[in-house]
Formats: sequence, structure tokens, C-alpha cells
Amino acid sequence: EGLGVVIIFGIAFATVLTLVVVPVMYSLFEGFGYHVISALRGPRWTDPPRGRSFFFSRRRFARIWMFFILVIQVAALIIGIWLFRPIGIESIQSTIFRAPTELKLMIEIIVFVLGLAIKGIGITLVFFIPLWSGLFFLMSRRTTDAQYVDVTPEGLTITSPTERLFLPAEEIERVRHTWPLRRIKIKAGRRRVKIRGVIEARKTPAKISFFKWLSAPAPSHKDLRTGRTRLKQAVEDLISGRFSDSSQGVAG
Repeated sequence: EGLGVVIIFGIAFATVLTLVVVPVMYSLFEGFGYHVISALRGPRWTDPPRGRSFFFSRRRFARIWMFFILVIQVAALIIGIWLFRPIGIESIQSTIFRAPTELKLMIEIIVFVLGLAIKGIGITLVFFIPLWSGLFFLMSRRTTDAQYVDVTPEGLTITSPTERLFLPAEEIERVRHTWPLRRIKIKAGRRRVKIRGVIEARKTPAKISFFKWLSAPAPSHKDLRTGRTRLKQAVEDLISGRFSDSSQGVAG
């Protein structure tokens, strides 16, 4: 009986790992990898939209985010210097070189300096984590500006770093605007798609430099509200069969 319990439990546990845990972890790491590559190299999908295009916008408050990141980084450096400066001074003062010859003394000094430099570089990299994390966060938002929602008579296409999602027009059941959260919710079969922060524009997705993106003017609340309203109207026209590519296009 004990052997049977062990075997059954082992098979059940291995089944859960094989069929649930491993695929889910693989999917999560694959998606994270796509987000990292997209943030560094630019948008994954660079094909121009074919219909009415609504590009995502994450530029708003980017300068405020950058300011807070720099403040946190400066604070981390000050705290790091305040904490590790006495330790470094004590380590240097307590080091005694005892070598019988000048050659061995030189080797000991070189080894000590290299060890001290490696420790200093490691500590510095650790204290610059806020800056690296913040820049990656902002670069990810920059790349999001090149992702879009493309509305055509055939359906709706939504791009992201991980996939290009297509919703056929016949499967889209309804669309509504949630004002408190400022989102567009689209129901297409079993799918529930939530979209926020879009601006209607006609352009080709491309990678722009980080500083150019940061210095560019951010869209206003009115622009984002107009983009959501036009996207909702375009999807409603798509559901009712009255959609056309020439409906209120905006050049951007």
C-alpha cells in the first residue's frame, strides 16, 4: 500500500508539472523575452496598418517617471556611499603587505587593487539597479507607442510584443467604453479585450531614439479621449456592417 501511494502521488505530481507548470512557465518566460527584445530593439511588428489605425500611447507622464527614477538613483548612490565608505576605508587601512621581495610585493599590491576594483564595480552595478530598471521600463513604454489597433472590414488586429491578435468581424459581439478606467472593452466570442490610451494616426511602426521619444510632446487628455471615442465608433461600425476604411481617417 505504501509503495502504491508513493507511485500514484509521484505520477500525479509529474503529470501536473508536465502538463501545467512547465508549459505555463515556458509561456511566461517566452513572453518576457519578447518584451525585453522589443524594449531594446524596437517594435516586433513593423508592417503598416491597412485600415483605420489607432496607435497606443504611453508617452504621457514619461518625463515625470524619468525625474523620479533619477531622484531614486541619486538617493541610492548617496546611501550606498554613506554605508560602504567606512567599510572601504577600513579595508584599505587594515591591509598589510608582507613580501620578502619587491616582485612579490608588487604582485600583492596588484592583486589587492584588482580585488578592490572588482568589489567596487560589483557594488556600483548593484546601486545602479534603479536606473537600469527605470530605463528598461521607459524603453518598454517607448516601444508600446509603435503598437497599434488596425480596424479593417475583415476585423480587428491588435499588435503586442508577444503576438498579433486578429478578431474577425463576425465574432465581435459588442464594444463598450468604461469611463472610470478609460478603457475600451471588446467582446469577441470567449475573448475579452481591454484597450486604453490610443490615438488615431496613419504611420508605419518604427523604432525611434529614446531621447527623441522622451523629448516629444505627450498627447493630452483630449487626444486620448478622442482616440478612444473614435475607436469605439469604428468597432461599432464594424459590428453593424457600416465600416469603411475611409471613415474619418486622421493623418499623423
